[in-house]
Amino acid sequence: MKICDVILYFISFIVSAGCRSNSEQSKVIVSNNIINVDKAIDDGCDTFLLSDVASDIDIIPLEFDERYVFNNIRKICIDGDDLFLTADLSVILRYNRNGRLLNAVGRSGVGPEDYLHCFGISLDPELKRVYVASGFCSENKIKSYTYSGAYLGSITVAEKGYSMLGSESDFYDYKQGLHIFRRMLPLMDGGKDIWLLQMQDTAANVLSSFYNSVDLAYINLINGNTFGWEDDFNLKFWTERSPVYSFYQDDMNFVFEGNDTIFKYDFLSQKLNHEYILYTNYSHDIEKERKAVKSFEECRYLRVDDMFETSKYIFLSVEKENACFLVRYDKEEESACAIKNEGEIRSGGINGTYFRVVNPPGFINNLSGGPVFYPEFKTEKEWVKVYSAEELLECMDKIKEEDVLMLNKKEKLLSILSSLKEDDNPILLVVKLK
Repeated sequence: MKICDVILYFISFIVSAGCRSNSEQSKVIVSNNIINVDKAIDDGCDTFLLSDVASDIDIIPLEFDERYVFNNIRKICIDGDDLFLTADLSVILRYNRNGRLLNAVGRSGVGPEDYLHCFGISLDPELKRVYVASGFCSENKIKSYTYSGAYLGSITVAEKGYSMLGSESDFYDYKQGLHIFRRMLPLMDGGKDIWLLQMQDTAANVLSSFYNSVDLAYINLINGNTFGWEDDFNLKFWTERSPVYSFYQDDMNFVFEGNDTIFKYDFLSQKLNHEYILYTNYSHDIEKERKAVKSFEECRYLRVDDMFETSKYIFLSVEKENACFLVRYDKEEESACAIKNEGEIRSGGINGTYFRVVNPPGFINNLSGGPVFYPEFKTEKEWVKVYSAEELLECMDKIKEEDVLMLNKKEKLLSILSSLKEDDNPILLVVKLK
């Protein structure tokens, strides 16, 4: 057996849980499931094809309505023919599968039936409800509406002022009877309960709170640098992004920042169980990595930036030095490879901190043609990519020349582009997973 294999085998037995549930260490079942990320980024692939993971694609031009002009789409949720999006913290819109605007859901305001800034949405497909994360860190409520937009009620998920914000635009979700919150550090409420993942039931009872085990060794340092809403900005505070997540079919998987484990949530025990070890051949300098102001060296570490899954593959968006890799792990063959995008490390922002500027690589769209496809939003069965009108118009000539598997979808895309203007609403490409 090769030395590397011996090391990986040994790691699989000594790795411990990367979380604690309700202040007790979570018991995990350790297996030999290891994804060798370090080797994968060296074993490059030429391309990933969309047809390898998707069986169909829908092209959805969002109807323009002068009452609802928006810029930044923060989240998209889909239930069959119904598509919901939230944009600019202030609007929630419902479209059908053809992109026709059906109705708005609630409205932004201070009334009892309004949402106080929309920090996220999610759906209950069984009850046909839209859940809205309203006024997080202020009122901290989840408000519910019918698909047609009528107000149903609200629950308070944390006391006013309690830090509940996440680092992602989709840090709130509802799945299988659970309200799921993925928040970030630092806690700007002066608090010291540093959970990063929490599950609540529909009555806002906390079922489980999970912590990154990496943080537990630094609890005094973290709490020593905590600050409140009225305090001056602390450049030494402990920063940590929300856990990376993947929802596929009935599975919910999570990765904490700086951790080497993919955890699967067990609905019966309400705990996180070990699913895969991520072998990166890198030892993090946690104290330096978690500071707000990062040096050039601290931008060179390897981290998992995103994760999504299909029946055959697990995909990991991994950043290292000035590059971003999309790692594809084959569950059946237990092998991995990666594609790569080069970027750069820049300085600027807070006190000249360094940060990485690079777009993740994606899939060649050999179904309908068009720009590279990287899923911005994921449901249990579909992936969604948002393209600006300008972005698609720029590659119209390229699309005409492309060989694709679904000629009718290519023709539909070109037909839409033929009458598209640069300032029109975005176009959604929604792929159905195999």
